Amino acid sequence: MLSKRFNDLLFIVILLVAIGGVFLMRMLLLGNVDDRIESTRSDNTALETRINDITRLVDQHGQETLPSMAEMHRYVPSEYDRDQLLFYIMAQLEFSGISDVTDYNRNVSITENPAFPEGTEFRALSSELEAYRIQVQFNDTNTDTLHTFLQQMDEADQYFILQSIQYQLPDEETVTFTINYVTFYKP
Repeated sequence: MLSKRFNDLLFIVILLVAIGGVFLMRMLLLGNVDDRIESTRSDNTALETRINDITRLVDQHGQETLPSMAEMHRYVPSEYDRDQLLFYIMAQLEFSGISDVTDYNRNVSITENPAFPEGTEFRALSSELEAYRIQVQFNDTNTDTLHTFLQQMDEADQYFILQSIQYQLPDEETVTFTINYVTFYKP
């Protein structure tokens, strides 16, 4: 049998070890969580900076006027082929690194004869030419692929007029981008 004093001392030592263990575990867990929070904050700050750069780019070019019909004539194809247009857009996405093999959830849709608001330049052009709206949507964590895709569409032999870029801020790690283009064909 152990003495009462030794039992009390053993109880206090076990209690101190348990309390020390709890504090040690708490410090390790909080340190790990704090590191992850800081890493996420820095990633979000970098992502927000890139998104702001894209928004600024769209705002800078948002007031540009459409080219005249004489300038557009050589860039307006004479025959519309939905499959050819769809494959062209898909190829540009592939060249930009937005593959259908990876998890980009990309989607391309083409709307024939989109309704434009009265009095706009798009409405005036759509009365002379056949208008088509192309909507490209994909998820990504890196805005460089978005820049590459926009640049490739801008350098195309056919006019693809950037109408809008929309994005959803991430709940997770990816941003959903929706890009709307308008293109024209001769009737």
